[in-house]
Amino acid sequence: MNITLSIDKNLEAIIKESKYIKWTEIARDAIREKAIELKKEELFNRYMKKEKLSDKAHKWMEEIDWHPVDELELKDVFVKEIKKIKIENKNRKITKIKDINKHFDNL
Repeated sequence: MNITLSIDKNLEAIIKESKYIKWTEIARDAIREKAIELKKEELFNRYMKKEKLSDKAHKWMEEIDWHPVDELELKDVFVKEIKKIKIENKNRKITKIKDINKHFDNL
C-alpha cells in the first residue's frame, strides 16, 4: 500500500533540512504503532466482554508478546504480597517467577 501525505511548509522545511533521516521509515513506524494500539484496544474490549478470541488473534498476540490481561490493574493482594516480599528480601534480587510463586502458595 502506498500513502501520500500533505504537509505544511514549516514541516517541509524541517524535512528538507534533515535529508539524512529516513522519513518514510519514521512514518511507517508511527502507522504501525497506531495500528497495533488500535488492534490491542479492540482485542481488550472483546476480552472484557468475555468474547471468544480467534486463533488468529491469539497468534498475533503471541507474536507481539501481549495479552489483554496485561492491561488490567494488579490486584491489591498481589501488590501487598510483592511489597512484603520486597521488605523481607531487601538484599535479595528476585529473578525467577518461582521465587514469587512460593510466596503465594500460602494465600
